[in-house]
Amino acid sequence: MVVTFDFDDTLLYRSIEFDEDGDVVMPHKIVGDGRNPTGFYHLMEHLDAGDEVHIVTSRLAAKLPEVDEWLQKWGVRGRIRGVHATNMMWKVSKLKELGSSIHYDDDLEELSKLPPSIKGVNIPPHPSWLAGGVG
Repeated sequence: MVVTFDFDDTLLYRSIEFDEDGDVVMPHKIVGDGRNPTGFYHLMEHLDAGDEVHIVTSRLAAKLPEVDEWLQKWGVRGRIRGVHATNMMWKVSKLKELGSSIHYDDDLEELSKLPPSIKGVNIPPHPSWLAGGVG
């Protein structure tokens, strides 16, 4: 089975802060050890089951080395079939191309674009995203 995961806030755990005007303070802060506990649990579950796992991020392709480095740090890069960037475009085309059966993402709008053939699973981001009305 082909399974896909978003990266930012689905696997990489980050919090956000707001300034006094309610604007998001950049960059987002990595939380704890940097792993979203829910997303990483599901990643390991699929890897251990022998599923073909891909990371599909809307990051720019130039940012993929950061994703590879993080996956290497957590000892899973060699088990991930591919890491793909959509360059700020919706992920659905890449998911169809890969033949994804299940896609994990923190972005409800991304999940709403999935066809019935791809099961979408919402992974909650860090609670600070929800507290600020973002997510």
